[in-house]
Amino acid sequence: MNEEKKLVPKLRFPEFRRAEGWEMTLLEKCLGYQQPTPYLVKDERYSPIFKTPVLTAGKTFILGYTNEEHGIFREGLPVIIFDDFTTATQFVDFPFKAKSSAMKILLAKDGANIKFMFETLRNVSFEVGAHERH
Repeated sequence: MNEEKKLVPKLRFPEFRRAEGWEMTLLEKCLGYQQPTPYLVKDERYSPIFKTPVLTAGKTFILGYTNEEHGIFREGLPVIIFDDFTTATQFVDFPFKAKSSAMKILLAKDGANIKFMFETLRNVSFEVGAHERH
């Protein structure tokens, strides 16, 4: 069997049987971004009794909870948060405050599936070098 034939599935999922082929496109055509500045937490005295999570894109994800009521990101959920120093990503589908300006809020552009974009970003492999923005 030649290499091209191996890449074409023999049986597609029912919902994709009549679908068109895949089209490659640039990430910038699928995702827009917002700076987190309007959503940065001011008071870092967190408490589990507060309601609003304070997020980081890294492994910790939820740093704590704040009682701040202004500057909560709510519109356009779900989103991806991306740390442009470490390239860590998190999928977020609830209102939040941000901890750092190094975190970018990525939003789906028309027609893009944000969950698919999140999984795609998690599979992008590149070397993270010195402490610089990516």
